[in-house]
Amino acid sequence: MPVMRALALPADKYYVARGDKARLQPIRGLPPDLIDPPDACPFAPRCSFARDACRQARPPLQEVGGGHLSACWFWEDVSPKRSAELATGGVV
Repeated sequence: MPVMRALALPADKYYVARGDKARLQPIRGLPPDLIDPPDACPFAPRCSFARDACRQARPPLQEVGGGHLSACWFWEDVSPKRSAELATGGVV
């Protein structure tokens, strides 16, 4: 049942798939302040992909395909495979 296995695994950068198991990867740092949100990307302080643009302005919400939305300046650079490589030290 490869199709069922693929559907059961989320294609999210905070999950790392190993065999038949997906493990949620913790996000370092604290969540953004919801009462006084920053003018920049609220996830920049704890995102391993953050760059200067992230700390200067809030990215717009945009459609990225397949009915998915992203509010990330660099969503094209942040693929699930690349995130998994970073989380596991290059072992996917």
